[in-house]
Amino acid sequence: MKYQDQIEAGQKVSLAAIKEALDANDWDVLYFATEEQITILIDRGDIDEDFGARRDNYAEEMRCMMAEFQ
Repeated sequence: MKYQDQIEAGQKVSLAAIKEALDANDWDVLYFATEEQITILIDRGDIDEDFGARRDNYAEEMRCMMAEFQ
């Protein structure tokens, strides 16, 4: 997926990559998407509003994983 290439290159995940991944049911992109990016995609009608809450859940899970590694 495009977002994986962006992450490996040390780049911020693009809106297009987030939409592409979510359209392909690859929700792992939510670990790397910002709240602002998800809001933009929702406001544009590119993704369902349910992804706002899902992204929050993924962000919390990522915070927990990072805390475990430290």
